[in-house]
Amino acid sequence: MQAIYEDEKDGVLIRRARKRNLARQDNTAKRVAKTANKRSNESETTRNDDEETQITTPAVADIVLKEYAIDPIPEPLDLEESFEEVISTNALELYSASSSAQMVGELCSSSGYDIPWPIPSNIPSWKTQLFQLFSQHISYEMVAVDGLHNGWRHLILPFAQHDELVMNAVLTVSAFHFRLNVLGSDQYQFGSSPQCIPDPNELYKHVICGLKQQHQLDTCNIDKKHSVLMTILVLIVGTMVTGRSDFPFLFRMLESALQAVGGDDVLGSSDAAAFILSQVNKLRVYSAPLLNEETALQVISSPISAAQLLNSLSHKLSFNPESAVVLSFVNDLVQQALDIYLHQFFFIDSTPTETDVADSIARVQHFKETLEAYPAGAPGEQVLIWASFVAASGSQTEEHMEFFENVFLRHYARNGFGNIRRALEYLRKVWAREPGMRWTSLLADAKFLVM
Repeated sequence: MQAIYEDEKDGVLIRRARKRNLARQDNTAKRVAKTANKRSNESETTRNDDEETQITTPAVADIVLKEYAIDPIPEPLDLEESFEEVISTNALELYSASSSAQMVGELCSSSGYDIPWPIPSNIPSWKTQLFQLFSQHISYEMVAVDGLHNGWRHLILPFAQHDELVMNAVLTVSAFHFRLNVLGSDQYQFGSSPQCIPDPNELYKHVICGLKQQHQLDTCNIDKKHSVLMTILVLIVGTMVTGRSDFPFLFRMLESALQAVGGDDVLGSSDAAAFILSQVNKLRVYSAPLLNEETALQVISSPISAAQLLNSLSHKLSFNPESAVVLSFVNDLVQQALDIYLHQFFFIDSTPTETDVADSIARVQHFKETLEAYPAGAPGEQVLIWASFVAASGSQTEEHMEFFENVFLRHYARNGFGNIRRALEYLRKVWAREPGMRWTSLLADAKFLVM
């Protein structure tokens, strides 16, 4: 990190990144406007075909939750499934879960990763273990720079202490992660066998049943509104842990519940409200390419959406030399990914020329070089998964494909999240697509959350 800090002292790194970002934003906004307008005027038939992935906003919560929470309940997750099917034996040896155990152990040695309140003595040990897992490991993956500003630890977990719905969601997500990873790794050292942890599939059903019992969100108190929204957000994190395809209906539930409580402006001005909205804004951008190509073009070409995304990545973060460097890299790479995605739409009505192909390859190469300049294992890399997935999707050379395979193997070794596994599987499908097929159209069929 020393080289980075030396560059940062002179302000060169940050100024350079800001200059590139401003120039790219101006150019892409102009070039995409025409395409966005054209595609937004497609026929009613086409829009009806995409209706399944559109967000509906019923007026009250009981309609929302009955429509989206009862069916479909995802098929039980196979907790014995192996990652060996999608990566080679050599790669497994290089990026094994046990090799990341030391890194995770070092991260968790700081008291800042502990559960942020005293655990009552009457709490069952398995619940304590799962809360500790969420605090130490899962919440770390959700922010660029960890610390007291991390709402996944310092807002969600204290709230869960007095809210059964949020507590059960946290237990569910942690149970999935524990059961999917601990059998092949000693990184948690809970001192108990996996059989002591309830079946996470049953825990998940219990949370959904709890959501179904929530009524009249438009008239309930603010804590209940926060409870429902936090619960859905935690379950969405669970789709990252499992890699399961229940993300679309959970995201629709989130948007519908937000409308049912009265919209973004009625959640209040508390830290909890600010946290919820920052996560919603981030999800709106990150989910768009994975759910609907039309929506993605509108969202990603919007300067407002891009600004909200970047603001969410620095939510409540106290700026210092280290965090400034991290955020300059993160913002630069996220903006590059947005541009790579939009660049794919420039050739909708024409066959790319050799110059166009070379330009696309150069954009991915620039992303690769920027990412390589950031030390592996440094704070911040955990929030670059979406940007890396988008850039990897645009890869056209064997060198770039191999590079991004290794990037995702490294992420999987660190966090054990099932969406990393799904992402690598899906990238190979994208890379093997038919000539002339847009990779952005394939991403819209993914239906799982890469973040």
